[in-house]
Amino acid sequence: MSAEAGSRTAPPVRMITLRRIVAYTFLVELYNVLVILLGIVLRSEPQLNDKGFWEIVSIFAYTVIPEIIITFIIFLTVFYVTRQKWLYSRNFYKVIADILLSMAVAFAVYRLFLVVFHVFNPALRINWDEAFANVILILFIVETIYFSYNYRVTVKQAEEARSEALQYKYNVLKTQVNPHFLFNSLNILSSLVSIDVRKSEEFIASLSRMYRYVIDSQDKAVVPMEEELESLECYVSILKMRYCNQFEVRISGTDNAVGKKIVPMTLQLLIENVTKHNIVSTKYPMSVSVDMSSDYVSVSNPVRSRNVSGEGTGSTGVGLKYISEQYRANGKEVIIERGSDVFTVRIPYL
Repeated sequence: MSAEAGSRTAPPVRMITLRRIVAYTFLVELYNVLVILLGIVLRSEPQLNDKGFWEIVSIFAYTVIPEIIITFIIFLTVFYVTRQKWLYSRNFYKVIADILLSMAVAFAVYRLFLVVFHVFNPALRINWDEAFANVILILFIVETIYFSYNYRVTVKQAEEARSEALQYKYNVLKTQVNPHFLFNSLNILSSLVSIDVRKSEEFIASLSRMYRYVIDSQDKAVVPMEEELESLECYVSILKMRYCNQFEVRISGTDNAVGKKIVPMTLQLLIENVTKHNIVSTKYPMSVSVDMSSDYVSVSNPVRSRNVSGEGTGSTGVGLKYISEQYRANGKEVIIERGSDVFTVRIPYL
């Protein structure tokens, strides 16, 4: 396929089946028959008294059968014939094509049935004004059905495309987050080995438990807050060893989080973001607050920027970008408050 062909607007998936077209055709024609019968009853049609049985049958058949054929062909025209290539993306031209083709078909069908039924009723004539007025009415009904279906299908396709785009972003960011997290953990372990072997072993044990959680939750869109908090405890214990107890996380309001859910690794990534962009030392110990309300979990920390290019409170990085995209995909927005003294991220429950 050429690049030009691939860039054209393709018709949407089939909106309506042939079975449904047949059903709609007979519904439209049932309406026409009821109108005809009602007119005969109201006007009493005294001229029919002089007609023979077969003449009356031929008049009725000539009225009904051609309209069934014409209605069916109009449906096919509107839903299939004029939905190809350039007509599909230009509604005005499509409607004009629908009208011209429908009129041509109606003229041919009426002429054909005039010849056929002339055998039974030589006096049979066509009232062209009434015939084409009826065709226009049928065409209007079919066009209304078409554009109604077309709107619904377009909305559905747009929603599917949006979901696919969000899923693609999710997959791309996910492939960045897990290696990114492991890389930072190994850096911490590398620093710790040279300081304290026993703490290194404790670090490895905690890291093992935490990565068990990473593996168990990697195919889950959401996890219970209880599981996330258990994993957070392992991660915090690792950070305490890394920073010689100069790093702490204070958790409050856990009762408000019972039964709530969250995107996996959200809290760990937020805590990691704190260590990445702020100084943590004996002179500047870090205390992070994790507060859970009935609607949000808030992670706050004092700002002690490292003043390294690309870092600081103005940087979102992979972690925050990943979190924001995940909650946006679930119809939620992450609130980021960058103050001069405090940096806060508010995560809505799912």
